[in-house]
Amino acid sequence: MKLNNPRAALIVLGLFFVLGLTWWALTPKKDQSITEGEVLEVASMLATVPGDSTGQPKQIQTKEKSYSDNKLDILNQVLSAHDDNDMRLDTELKFLTTEEKRSFIDRYQALPFEDRNGRGTIVFLIGRNLTTQEDFKFISNIFLEPYCRSLANCSEPPKPTEEDPHLSGTDEVTLSYPQLTAMKALEKLCSEPTTDSNSAQKSLALEALRVAEGFDHPKIQAYSRKVFAKCGG
Repeated sequence: MKLNNPRAALIVLGLFFVLGLTWWALTPKKDQSITEGEVLEVASMLATVPGDSTGQPKQIQTKEKSYSDNKLDILNQVLSAHDDNDMRLDTELKFLTTEEKRSFIDRYQALPFEDRNGRGTIVFLIGRNLTTQEDFKFISNIFLEPYCRSLANCSEPPKPTEEDPHLSGTDEVTLSYPQLTAMKALEKLCSEPTTDSNSAQKSLALEALRVAEGFDHPKIQAYSRKVFAKCGG
């Protein structure tokens, strides 16, 4: 149909425009609301930060404690409680890796010299895991320590009101607890039959026993000679 009248043409075009708007309004549209999945996707994007040299986003990571850190935490709890009967000594702390033993040795060095029980506990834990030269060096160094003369101050003699630790069995064991514990660890190793798997450890044990014989206490000296003979020295 030909529309020669401009006004009529405008009216027809207006009608088509109204019909088009009506059709668009009535046509169903895709839901534009934000879904839960889209929220999670945005959260994931916000969890990244730029920063590496490649320009790629770097994922934020939460540092978790290593198993070794957890064992050191357990040791500190045992030491704080002064509980030699804590079952974790024979469960979580029964076997130690080289890294864990190093952290325990560092803890030993940090303890006051007068903390004979705490230091002896660490010697006990490492003493049943003697495998490397580093382990035996630690044990040898125990016997290079000066004899603790008093629980109040290891470098001072006991007060006149205190018993001489050479005569008092209980005090003597307490004052020499790290050394006695180290001796027992060496004795246990030397009591085992010599095999290809432990011959190297026994040789290192003999070296530690030679050091122990020079410790400044007659009973430790006698004990070391006894274990030395048992170890084939």
